[in-house]
Amino acid sequence: QLAEYLEDKGVSLASPAAWRTDERKRASRLLRTYYRDRGFPFVCVELKESLEGFRFLIGEGPRARLRKVGFVGNSALPDSELEKHFGVGEWFNEGQNVGALTRLKGVYRSRGFARASLRQQYLSALDYRDSAIPGLPFFERPRHGVYLEIVISEGPEYRIGRVSCPLELVVGGLALPEQGDLYREHDLVTLQGEIGRSYSHQGSLLKSLKILRTFGHRDARADLTVLAEIYPDLLVRKIEFSGNEIFPDLFYRRELEIEEGRLLEPIALEKSLQRLASTGTLASVTPDDVELDIDEDLQEVCIRLNLREKDRRRVEYSLDPRGAYGLTGSVFFSVLNLLGLEETLGLELNYGDQTTGFALGLASRCLIGTDLPISLALGFFKRHT
Repeated sequence: QLAEYLEDKGVSLASPAAWRTDERKRASRLLRTYYRDRGFPFVCVELKESLEGFRFLIGEGPRARLRKVGFVGNSALPDSELEKHFGVGEWFNEGQNVGALTRLKGVYRSRGFARASLRQQYLSALDYRDSAIPGLPFFERPRHGVYLEIVISEGPEYRIGRVSCPLELVVGGLALPEQGDLYREHDLVTLQGEIGRSYSHQGSLLKSLKILRTFGHRDARADLTVLAEIYPDLLVRKIEFSGNEIFPDLFYRRELEIEEGRLLEPIALEKSLQRLASTGTLASVTPDDVELDIDEDLQEVCIRLNLREKDRRRVEYSLDPRGAYGLTGSVFFSVLNLLGLEETLGLELNYGDQTTGFALGLASRCLIGTDLPISLALGFFKRHT
């Protein structure tokens, strides 16, 4: 099991590379991590080398639960709020503890403490007795627990100082952070998105965006400087689709508000993504699904849309209570683009102690060669009472 774990991490003990000292030391570190992520915080792994080869001497130690987490240096946040990020009472897991420290750092930085730092100070063992059956002390047996101490350096609580940005953002009505507001890093992520949308509505495509932060330790102020660079007007040379296997390119192309041979308008690209999402055939459509291949010398752009379509066939079933009259069951089955007409064919059956129903539906976004939608349905319904 340990050898398989090392293989998954790219360490093969049978390969010549394993004879390198640095590779064997890496294997030792991985073995310690493996045990510490599975409840063995005091594991010891020793590497023994000889002319014939090498071997790992492992002292597993007791398996222990995280019994208590202590905090030193925190004043802005109470221990109770910090402790809930850790799995107290669960088997010790070093990976989860590191993740908890990362989350706590995010909590501090979301409350203005931009320079907050947290580190794990030490571990110590706690011996306690616990009963498998509460209230019966003669079922008690000794157990091992871990006490984890977290040392926190909160630093000052920063507030927004001077904010500098390009003039076109101010003219465009962008809402900037105001001086004296609490500095929160997740607000800067939101600000980046707002800046991108502001330039998009102005007909400009962002090439690069940086928000420089300067922290004043004496006055606890964070000055912000927005540096933005935009592309010149770009001509759409080609639009490509990838990932679509159910519906053809033509089906998605007619939803676009951008055309080949015309200038790229960012707002039109944004609306095109919204129209693609409204088709109902895609799992999701985000700006991350758009690839722009820009040739600045020719001022041209090739657009590639990476689509993720929903499954061609879908089956749903349900069993619903109907009060004192029993249960009603239903099955729904649908197929996309079965006849190549960009249609959806659906079949629904439901049966209960009072009613029986059957429905067959065929719906297409438009009739071939026209913009007229088409829908055909056949249904049957019977009430038993």
